[in-house]
Amino acid sequence: MKFYDFWKKYKGFILFALSVVVLFLVFLIDNHIEMLQTKKNYEVQIEDLKKLVQVSNIGKTPEKEFDIYQTAEDFLVYYYGVSKDISAKYRSEKLEELMTENAYAEYGQTDYDNTLNYTVTLEDIRIFVDYKNSTKESVFACIFYDENIDWPEVNTITLKKYWLGTLVFDPSLDKWLVSEITDCQELLTREEFNLLNTDTNGSTLENIATEEEGKNADIKKKE
Repeated sequence: MKFYDFWKKYKGFILFALSVVVLFLVFLIDNHIEMLQTKKNYEVQIEDLKKLVQVSNIGKTPEKEFDIYQTAEDFLVYYYGVSKDISAKYRSEKLEELMTENAYAEYGQTDYDNTLNYTVTLEDIRIFVDYKNSTKESVFACIFYDENIDWPEVNTITLKKYWLGTLVFDPSLDKWLVSEITDCQELLTREEFNLLNTDTNGSTLENIATEEEGKNADIKKKE
């Protein structure tokens, strides 16, 4: 009778408490499933990025022995950014500090005009080192970032891009400098890449490569 009386007296509270526990468990399970899905999606994206940019370590934690990160980020901001607060002369001086002499001579003299009433800012800069192609003196880097282009009274245009290049260590200055720009372009999905590179007969570069491999295999068999 005591349990019945207790149940009768606190039934509402017990049912409420049980419902809260059940909802909490459902939330935990749903959150766990979502985390697993996010992890899976991230791994798929990483594999796609590896195919696109051909670097070996994307997705791994950067090693601090290659302390290129501040130089690389500053270089990107000054080289690809546009701001009314940064003059062409100041930009040129900063790039000269961030690049080797040869690199500055080859890449540093780019046009820069901050009087056109638009700005370009960089966000979400993620820097990775390709360890297989790097040494303590020369580092091959892969950098992903968002490029935001702002015109007055126009919605911000955001492009996802990646940059490939090399930085070398200058012992006389005790710092890293950009020595080469290998590539810099918009980051495309495999579908977008194939669409942009579709040949006149409707075949993508990916399919063409596969077809060529098949033809070569047939020729070898005949031989």
